[in-house]
Amino acid sequence: QCAAHFAAWSGCLDALAYVVANGGGAMAALDFLRTTVTHYAARSGCIETIQYCVDNGGGNLDTLDKYGASVTHFAAWSGSIEAIRSLFSSGYGP
Repeated sequence: QCAAHFAAWSGCLDALAYVVANGGGAMAALDFLRTTVTHYAARSGCIETIQYCVDNGGGNLDTLDKYGASVTHFAAWSGSIEAIRSLFSSGYGP
């Protein structure tokens, strides 16, 4: 895991953008569970952070983690219907 994963998990877009701009990890990095930065952003439920990841190469959105969970699964885990809708409207379903 890199700092970008944890910044995305926090849902704080400013923190994520700062970490990425200052070498805190590649947006396309996978952690030890094959989880992308966008998976972590989706888990936060923050639509702006998710969109930042989608727009800035936060990993292949079709990537499944070690357990077969997609970015959309992580958004559902967050409990944020807005996050799920955001991903669906970007073309990413279950």
